[in-house]
Amino acid sequence: MSRSVPWRRGVAQAVVVAAACLLTAACVARRVPVTPGADTYPEYVFPSDRGEAAAVAAGVDRVWRLLQANDLRAATREVRGVLEQAPSSVTARTAQGYVALASRLPDVALRAFDASLAARPSYAPALAGRGHALLAQQKDADALAAFEAALAADASLAEVKRRADAVRLRVVDTAVAEARASRKAGRLDDARARYTKALQASPESAFLYRDRAAVARELHDDAAAVADLRRAATLEPADADGLAALAAALAATGQLRESEATYRRALALDPSDNIRA
Repeated sequence: MSRSVPWRRGVAQAVVVAAACLLTAACVARRVPVTPGADTYPEYVFPSDRGEAAAVAAGVDRVWRLLQANDLRAATREVRGVLEQAPSSVTARTAQGYVALASRLPDVALRAFDASLAARPSYAPALAGRGHALLAQQKDADALAAFEAALAADASLAEVKRRADAVRLRVVDTAVAEARASRKAGRLDDARARYTKALQASPESAFLYRDRAAVARELHDDAAAVADLRRAATLEPADADGLAALAAALAATGQLRESEATYRRALALDPSDNIRA
């Protein structure tokens, strides 16, 4: 009865292609503003702090203007001077991270962002910068976690949200493709682990629970399949195929009354032979 539901094939493929383009463009350094005066790196989050000393804040502002003008040598000199003046400044250290990132030095950038976060763990500009640095290192899952932490600290970061959504699509798409390949090859434990990775990135995706449940059934882990299919039914209560799969898993665990009731719900939604099969 259990059938895998294709993952938004038409729309998802187009979105994933667009996301890949977006993510690839994010890692290209030395960009030139489209129009004079435009920011070269609009996805970077300005490291502000109302409590910063005026002189340091002014220095960080100068660094940022040079960075966004793509004058990276001058920005590097300027941020070094600000840090000599205020070595413990979180805003200056974060600005240093962005300058290093634009200079194609993600390892250096990551150290700067981590230093800022050691002093202020919920500082959104440093968390966002960390996400960009990890993305440049092709560590998508870690980058997604950093972007989500930045959004938890500051939900108003629209560009960070857009980037997080793009990364999430790629993480899920990759994990699902790997899971399906592993399942086809009979590597069921690996397939289940990869579906779990996809669910960590997208925990509200019902089809992922259904697909992981199908693998659990093949592993004769019917209790786990029931748990996943219950979650899928909660997320998508009108999915007849998912309810039919849940009914079968319930029957396999001896929960016959609930299995029959669930099967009747599936038939009420779709009385076709697909559900009766």
